[in-house]
Amino acid sequence: MWGLADLWISGLQPVEEYLPVDGVVSEEGNLTKATVFIPKGSEKYFLDKVKEYAEKETKKGKPRNAPLINSIEDIKLALLESFWRPSEIRLIPQEIKTWCEVWVRIPEIITDNSSNFEIVNRQLDSFRELLNRNEIECKSNSILFPERAILLIRVNRVDLIELINQSDEIAEFRVAQEVATIWTGESNVDQTDWAEDLKTRLSIEESNIKVCLLDSGVNNGHLLLRDILNDSDCLTVDPSWGTDDRSEIAPKGHGTLMAGLGGYGVPDIQRALNSYENGFTFIAQESIQPFVKYKSEYKTNDMHLYDLPWPTELLMSLANTPVKLKITLSYFVEPSPGEIGWNNKYRYQSHGLRFDIKRTGESPVEFQKRINRTARDSGEEFENTSDPFKWQIGPNSRNVGSIHSDTIETTAAEITDCNLIAVYPVTGWWKTRTHLKKINQRTRYSLLVSLETPNEEIPLYSTVKNMIGVPVEIKV
Repeated sequence: MWGLADLWISGLQPVEEYLPVDGVVSEEGNLTKATVFIPKGSEKYFLDKVKEYAEKETKKGKPRNAPLINSIEDIKLALLESFWRPSEIRLIPQEIKTWCEVWVRIPEIITDNSSNFEIVNRQLDSFRELLNRNEIECKSNSILFPERAILLIRVNRVDLIELINQSDEIAEFRVAQEVATIWTGESNVDQTDWAEDLKTRLSIEESNIKVCLLDSGVNNGHLLLRDILNDSDCLTVDPSWGTDDRSEIAPKGHGTLMAGLGGYGVPDIQRALNSYENGFTFIAQESIQPFVKYKSEYKTNDMHLYDLPWPTELLMSLANTPVKLKITLSYFVEPSPGEIGWNNKYRYQSHGLRFDIKRTGESPVEFQKRINRTARDSGEEFENTSDPFKWQIGPNSRNVGSIHSDTIETTAAEITDCNLIAVYPVTGWWKTRTHLKKINQRTRYSLLVSLETPNEEIPLYSTVKNMIGVPVEIKV
């Protein structure tokens, strides 16, 4: 940055908000360059200092640092790009105004504290006033996340730079997402034209596949449904409700919309008929508190151990018979989706959950030690680097998002001892951003464990059914 060396030495060096990188200054010919680290939220202050320094006048009333004035626009451009994700820098609006998202820093909203909402609302009202003063169009609604509020604004490059100059509350900008207004905003006549066009490209064939939909009813007079849904197949428990999706007891139109998706579910009749004896599925729905404060430390908390009724003797007798074990763990997270302004990889998910199974020959104590709290308190996820099972996906790849599912195809003898399954937490922003006071939050999850074999004569289902006179034990 041209001309910043003197500025840093004389003006910014004493200010704690700015930290020089690797000592500061480099000489290139007649130019002196300085690199300055500007913390998020201090951009406006930095620009004010640069402008103040650049516009100091000589005794004759001329700018003392005229060369620096010429570089201010370059500085502004560099700052503007820092508010955008690298993948979207090329999409920054230029002369033509474009709808963009502005992510505004806000205090965390605590649901049982109404004054928190009032503070946020006042802040957003103040920000909208700033937009009005700059004649920037803004949509009336907003989306709230932890420490962030998102508003839609219509801006060009000059508007964006001016907002950075006037506000320290901006965390980042993004291009606004495209919405389906091309469809929803059209008249019924135009929508009918689209449906007619789609119908000409549909091929309806006779089949024995039936789909049952329990919803608010179905308008089977719809252009795309009338040929596949007869009146005789539209039923209701209470005749006063009707079947035409117009009842007051449910959202009108919902059932018709869902009926449009019904053709995507294609059942496997062979699997349904043959899975009575040669397979079973355990389903568990539980809640867990991932983290806890212990003295002055924030630690991972609960680990759930499922001791499943397992057909050990049957599996041993089957020896080399092929079996398939599938485990699925599903849970919700509280997102914190901003990408700029956070400095660690745990910024998005409030928490994570993982599953693991006891290996053949491993004792319950050894299993718990392998995934115990000490292994997870380092702040990094525990990885099964020496897992003897050949998972189809593997722990390093399946642990993305909040639905983790993986399958083992092996022999019955190999999974004889796999009756213990653990569900345990890994780090998220509930733990790392302690000022938000989320450390004691609980979360719900579902765990599905399926075991099956292609041999239809093997009584896996009845064997397990006879074992579950007592509920499955869950250790915390």
